[in-house]
Amino acid sequence: MLDWSWTTPALSALGLVLLELAYICFSDNWASSPGLLGLGLRSLIDAAAGRQAPTDGTTMDALPAASRAWLDHLLTSSGIDLSSSYDVHCHVVGLGDSGSGCCANRRFSSPCHPILKLKMWVFMAAAGVRSTFAADSVYMDRLKSLLEHFLPHRAPLSSPPGPFACLLAFDKYHTPDGAADDARSGLYTPDAYVIELAARHPHLFVPVASIHPYRHDAVPALRAAAAAGCCIVKWLPNAQGIDPSSPACAPFYAAMVELDMALLSHTGDEHTVDAGGLNNALGNPLLLRTPLDAGVKVIAAHCGSEGMALDLDAPGLVRVPAFDLWLRLMDNPRYTDRLYGDIAALTSFKRIAHTRDLLLNRRDLLPRLVYGSDYPVPAVNAVVRLAKLVDAGLLDPAAVPHLRALYAANPLTFDVASKLAIGFPARVFDTNIHTLLPRLAKEHRARLAAC
Repeated sequence: MLDWSWTTPALSALGLVLLELAYICFSDNWASSPGLLGLGLRSLIDAAAGRQAPTDGTTMDALPAASRAWLDHLLTSSGIDLSSSYDVHCHVVGLGDSGSGCCANRRFSSPCHPILKLKMWVFMAAAGVRSTFAADSVYMDRLKSLLEHFLPHRAPLSSPPGPFACLLAFDKYHTPDGAADDARSGLYTPDAYVIELAARHPHLFVPVASIHPYRHDAVPALRAAAAAGCCIVKWLPNAQGIDPSSPACAPFYAAMVELDMALLSHTGDEHTVDAGGLNNALGNPLLLRTPLDAGVKVIAAHCGSEGMALDLDAPGLVRVPAFDLWLRLMDNPRYTDRLYGDIAALTSFKRIAHTRDLLLNRRDLLPRLVYGSDYPVPAVNAVVRLAKLVDAGLLDPAAVPHLRALYAANPLTFDVASKLAIGFPARVFDTNIHTLLPRLAKEHRARLAAC
């Protein structure tokens, strides 16, 4: 006679799995879940995003004495000047619940796209957001707190702040005829929102505009952003449908040169902001020759450190690492004074090989790198793997416990410390951006003085 007794626990387990999948598909609250085989969605989110403790100063003050001493020595020996440091790559993501005007594509909350939804949950949880309720204010409150308590025993507003966070706006996807396409827009963070945040908190923030060059009002919008204190324009061509080499960008580039604004443009592959219109061919570093030849100052975000791209200089369809194409541009003497790269996400495990190449073999390029955190990426536990940095010969194993303590206390401090620890010099954080774009600090200091 067949024994069917095993079916009861098996069906129960299957029911839990289906219940958890339904929760992922239909819930807007990832702070708790009914449980997946006793582990729960919350445990999965915490494992991927990291369990983000509230940052009210107590977490940094509670650093072990040995880790505090290690951090003090690292900062002192590096010679970094935090009060003149800028993080040029700090994302602002919102759902529009506070009147911010922000929004995220419905794919990121749709039951038809559970993987995209789970990915969105992980990134928002890494920023301290556990549900859709008041997501915008929770996101910004945590970011403010991380910056105000960047060091132990630092009373908010009582000492020179730093690094200042350049808050990135994010424009919608636009079609070649200049029309906004909401269906293919992954995220939207309006210029007005980051400008308002920076005006309210100039001791912490600097606004960065995002203006699609195909827009009919692109040049007037650029002038308005410049008048409001923006010195940088952020693009993610892959997700926004921007071809930096398109002739349609020419008037925009001319206005950027006139206004002395820099272009921060993603290079290499993109995976996160995908609303159905993602085209990684637009992240090819060689496409940036057009703005460079027009005289625009360009920061190649991530240094093309992930993915392959078509070598537009070679006969045939030859694909090479995008990083190699970025190096080719950097080695062109015509671009020495106006092409830089940012080090956002360069400690993530997918990019370590190119980071190692940069630090060990191309130190001549370090004066042309600027600091970017790619926040909230440094808070995503699954992205930064210290063991990989040790295996690559970039990180002293003795630094690992101290960096883990810093990660738990303040992911932004962790990001600066980990990048200093693997060999990026202080000038990447506090000097190079002033060489490329002197007006950034000049205008920011003027706003601080006016407060």
